[in-house]
Amino acid sequence: MSKYDVAIIGSGPAGYVAGIRLSQLGKTVCVLETSQERLGGVCLNEGCIPTKSLINTAEIVDIAKASGKSGLDLELKSLDFNKMVAAALGNSAKLRSGISFLFKKNKIDLIIGQASFKSAKTLNVISDGKNQEICADYFLIATGSRPKVLTGLEPDGKRVLISPDIFKLKILPKNILIIGAGAIGVEFGWLFQTLGSKVTLVEVTNQVLPLEDADIALEITKYLKKRGVQIYTESKVAKLEKNEDICKVEIKTANSDIKREFDYCLLCVGRSANIENLGLEQLGVEMDKGFIKVNSHMQTSQSHIYAAGDCINSPMLAHVASAEGIVAAEAICGKNPQALNYDNIPSAVYSAFQVGRVGLTEKAAREKGLDIAISKHFFKACGKAVLLGKDEGFVKIIAERNIGQIIGVHIVGPEASELIHEFVIAKNNNLKIQDIANTIHSHPTLSEIAVDAAKAVFDKPIHG
Repeated sequence: MSKYDVAIIGSGPAGYVAGIRLSQLGKTVCVLETSQERLGGVCLNEGCIPTKSLINTAEIVDIAKASGKSGLDLELKSLDFNKMVAAALGNSAKLRSGISFLFKKNKIDLIIGQASFKSAKTLNVISDGKNQEICADYFLIATGSRPKVLTGLEPDGKRVLISPDIFKLKILPKNILIIGAGAIGVEFGWLFQTLGSKVTLVEVTNQVLPLEDADIALEITKYLKKRGVQIYTESKVAKLEKNEDICKVEIKTANSDIKREFDYCLLCVGRSANIENLGLEQLGVEMDKGFIKVNSHMQTSQSHIYAAGDCINSPMLAHVASAEGIVAAEAICGKNPQALNYDNIPSAVYSAFQVGRVGLTEKAAREKGLDIAISKHFFKACGKAVLLGKDEGFVKIIAERNIGQIIGVHIVGPEASELIHEFVIAKNNNLKIQDIANTIHSHPTLSEIAVDAAKAVFDKPIHG
């Protein structure tokens, strides 16, 4: 039996970050993962890193297609989807080796196997058919999540896919149906359309990107439709039949039933927490709507067991998981860390036309009865955006009317995932929108739009 101060189940952003922080604070740590290839979790192996690698390559394709507008002739002679996927997975492998290095540097033991609780302070780990026991004073559950599936639309890895299956495709789909137009669905929709696939998006709610501000969703919808993506909102797949070559689908919309055929169907309908088969029930760990219930320090109902990341009921984002892992690590070490303010955490949707968000949508702010002032400032008035040929989109700011407190900021356009952080810092430090309006920015930069957008809330922008 091996003994540690802390045993962590799962090596994704919550698990490996927590492990490093615990080691920095003087704890002996082991991290348990099902295989060496899963080191880094979903984010590193089938989510953030490889998908954004594909998106980055697709942006190069987009630039080549539009190069004629700048007087260049960047002919796109070929597109090898297999090589694109191999390069994406190669990036994942590089970063996995980086985590292995960090584990060795911080004297963290990586144990490969399937872990479950044998007793309150003992894990049973099955590896290659053999059992071993791990004993610890504290535990952190960081087991992540998996793609959610729908009855009647179960994936088979051949014609009906979930997101990890994309990296097993041998050819680029000619005609693909994406079921679910949240962040993952929209990102894959843009990716495949840019690479040459015909793309159809089906979303059950009344807008693409259901979590985003309605104005942002409308702008993304117009952008995707202009590129040829077919979008059905307030719709669902009522029937799906498949064979070795094709999927026959019936899409039920508000007005009609549409029958279509697709090479592939891709399910992007959310994610489910990986909390089964851990033995938590026998320990009396409380659950919350399919997630592990925790307090603000990531502590479960059992004081020596903590949980972080996608297995708890918080935004399923890698940076959220990492932050939660640090909170859990510091709490275990008695540091009394500051609780996370989820209202100040950014989110992003990636493509050549990005989305960045922090805080409340306009609808949510009005539902709370807040007295708000709103500005919307367009990238067409930003010199850097124009010279880049990326002047679509806008920045929308929602502020408290009397004192200028930032309530929500929503960006759609070039580098929105980067630009949002100026507003995150301001919101997190209780700065007013006037503080951004009075901050001089370098010219020409995309970030200049923050100044004009901020000025537009209560005054008039110079460029607009």
